[in-house]
Amino acid sequence: MSTHTHKKGSGSQGAPGMLHTLSNPSTSSNHPGGSSTANSTYECSLHGLVPPHLLPTLLTRLTHTCGKDRYTRFAEHDIAHFPMVLGARRTDDSQIRLVRPLKVSNDGIITTTRPVHDTLEWELRMFGHPERHEEEEEGMPEASKPPQPLVTQRQVVRVPMMGDPVAFMPSLGYTFAFEHIRRGHLFFYEESIRVTPTERYQVASAMDPDAKDPWLVEATSLPTTMAGTQDMTGRLIRLKEALRGMTDLRVVGHTHLQHLVSDDAMNG
Repeated sequence: MSTHTHKKGSGSQGAPGMLHTLSNPSTSSNHPGGSSTANSTYECSLHGLVPPHLLPTLLTRLTHTCGKDRYTRFAEHDIAHFPMVLGARRTDDSQIRLVRPLKVSNDGIITTTRPVHDTLEWELRMFGHPERHEEEEEGMPEASKPPQPLVTQRQVVRVPMMGDPVAFMPSLGYTFAFEHIRRGHLFFYEESIRVTPTERYQVASAMDPDAKDPWLVEATSLPTTMAGTQDMTGRLIRLKEALRGMTDLRVVGHTHLQHLVSDDAMNG
């Protein structure tokens, strides 16, 4: 597995302009008169774990459910940043993720299609707070708790990056949180749900995952409007039923979702 170190540089879209785009989703291309540099949409998702001994069975089920032509190998480089200053006066419920696709060769080695600092490789994604989850409502009277959501739903602002995005994250008020590479499989369910059973490689340690560790299964809708979330929810529930017995797809809370779902969250 090969990765590259980051090179300092400046993007063609400056930090002030980027900050305005991220903090004002109404400027996205989804709104009349908005800029085409950002896309503010909604994302619905469910997450689960699958033990290694059940992975072949899961992949077979996904192949039958989604179709052989809806499969490809998958790898993605993910760098997460959290706000430097937390508190009520800061958007501490938001995170920024820098994501770029990686290429997986036939022998399983991850390569890049361009140098890490090249333009057009990275996509900056700013995630809003999802609907509340029971872990965030501990201590509340039962009658006061709202109904639990069927899927995780959150707003996402997506911005294609021009240049090295890591260099100006501090200018946006964000600091590095963690970095990893996800590698595995990608299926498309009903043309609208991305299903990715993946392993996570910690870039800092340069160590492969333990063969006994469970694989993370993410089922995530393609970007949709608020009106489209109901349809995506129905598709995710159908997928959940189709995979029952191999993985338990479920809603996860905000804290676990920020860290791309910890094993403790899924096993709890």
